[in-house]
Amino acid sequence: GLTAAIALHQESANASPYGTWLSKPQIMFHLSNGTLGPALQRMRAQQYRVVFLDFRHVSDLDQQKVAQVARQSQLMPITWIQSPQFRSLSVQQLMDEGRHTDGIQVDDHYFTHYSRSDFYALRSQYRKQIFCSIQPFQAAIVPPTGCNQIDVQCYSPVKFKQCMGLADRLRAVPS
Repeated sequence: GLTAAIALHQESANASPYGTWLSKPQIMFHLSNGTLGPALQRMRAQQYRVVFLDFRHVSDLDQQKVAQVARQSQLMPITWIQSPQFRSLSVQQLMDEGRHTDGIQVDDHYFTHYSRSDFYALRSQYRKQIFCSIQPFQAAIVPPTGCNQIDVQCYSPVKFKQCMGLADRLRAVPS
């Protein structure tokens, strides 16, 4: 079952960096309540090393503050770019999204709606980290180079073992 799959794929499970996410509502909650520092410190205490941040419609000042507090908490702040196709983001706009953090994460929607040449244009111009998140069916379209880390979204219990095997083959982190 699931426990056996996890035990068999401990190498994938131990891949680093470990990451967790903060959605815009979570970011705004912690900023307005003064609890951002303690929340990020709890994440670090749980052995996370990366925090993916949904900065859509978050002010520049708040983005800077969140990124600074994340770094002070020994977490790598990464801008989580969700569904960029809805905003028709260009390479320059994608790079601008990560201006206050140590990199960006492009998701499965990016790989569905942007070409490999779009990704290589981004990679050639963007000097920070690029994390790539894909669905298992997208394994053939993820670029063979250019992602600092790939995560495979292993959500289906029925196909979990197969997904973990794919993550191993891609040297990716299951999420």
